Amino acid sequence: MPASADTLPGDTLYSFKLAGERIRLALSREDSGDALLHASFASRRASEMERAVGLGRLGALPELQERFSEHARAAFALSAEDEAVAVEVAGLLGHSADVLTALLDRLPPGGAAGVQNALDSQAAAREALIERFEERGRPLPQGLQSKIDGEHPGKGGPPESTPPGLGDEGPSGD
Repeated sequence: MPASADTLPGDTLYSFKLAGERIRLALSREDSGDALLHASFASRRASEMERAVGLGRLGALPELQERFSEHARAAFALSAEDEAVAVEVAGLLGHSADVLTALLDRLPPGGAAGVQNALDSQAAAREALIERFEERGRPLPQGLQSKIDGEHPGKGGPPESTPPGLGDEGPSGD
């Protein structure tokens, strides 16, 4: 595990972690790979928000919330062409939504509003993916439909399976 793995915004090595993520995206050659990377990075941001709250570093939340939202939007947008990837992305981001929902009760109103904004952004991106399937006259993939039907705000549950190489440390096992 690289030294930057447990860093948060404001830490000296945090920029190295983000640079590594940008490199991995640049090396990815397909939208499906990009979608899974973005979903993994969104999941990391959710975990970092949880860690920042636990450490009392609420000043890190705005940057993390924005990055979470950017990655969630990108993951859903890039997964629209591959049904299996759309299901995996929905699972990964559903789990991240659970993490963020659990944080809402632990935050002061200002911090809770930012986390709620991140959750709302993730939900809007998911709805846009659903609309893309509907516009094309394609039914929602069964796995995606079941994740949506079973979800209540913040109750998405962990993904059914983690794609190969997408463990806790992300696609390349950094």
